Amino acid sequence: MVIAELEVFHTRKIAPVRRIALGESNLPSDDSTSPGALLIAGVIGALAMSIPGEYHDELDDLLVDVGAGRPAAQPLLRYRFQIDTIGLERSTHRLHDKGDRLVLELDDRSFEHPMPQVLGAAYAVMRLPLLTRLDAVHLARHALRRGDDNIDVLVDWLTSDTAWRQDGTEVRWALRVLGFSGTSIPKPAVVAKQFRSLVRAAHPDSGGMKANAAEEISRLQDARHVLADHYQRSLIQSIQV
Repeated sequence: MVIAELEVFHTRKIAPVRRIALGESNLPSDDSTSPGALLIAGVIGALAMSIPGEYHDELDDLLVDVGAGRPAAQPLLRYRFQIDTIGLERSTHRLHDKGDRLVLELDDRSFEHPMPQVLGAAYAVMRLPLLTRLDAVHLARHALRRGDDNIDVLVDWLTSDTAWRQDGTEVRWALRVLGFSGTSIPKPAVVAKQFRSLVRAAHPDSGGMKANAAEEISRLQDARHVLADHYQRSLIQSIQV
């Protein structure tokens, strides 16, 4: 049984002007499994390794923007997001409930055209209810960082407690890693400044320990993402109140 579906319209890879749009998608969010969020994160996680690493930060920023309801600059990553689907090719992604497990079905052209699929999934977050967007963004950003072209393994991880963990312990860990005292989450600009300072200190070119630099920078990145996720969540919840 299909429990979620996402249509992404896009130009061919060789087209000089690259465009994407969303079709008539079904992204349910009214039960504990959040099929819409799982499908969005699944598409992003399954194709993350097919996207050059230098684009991952821009994709991460896009997810934060759509989660907060902010407009994203256009074009982004050489693709322009539009409403009109005329003249564009369609790719369809589905999440199936097989009774004992969930199965992610990607369109056959996904690995040939990964960028429009990932961008389309990110923009699809805007179609979710406001509070559900935060869950989708949290899951999608973790999936982007993890990346796994073994789709069955990815789906198992996406439905695990590890992927969904958003408790206070995680926030306190992130605050300690980035050198903040107390329990309140600083504003994103403050976090970003501290993050850049610590990355420079960890990098071998700045005197950091070369053997541990990659591990430490990855740890700093994870901490920054945790604080960004929780800051956006608290901001949206305060608006709802």
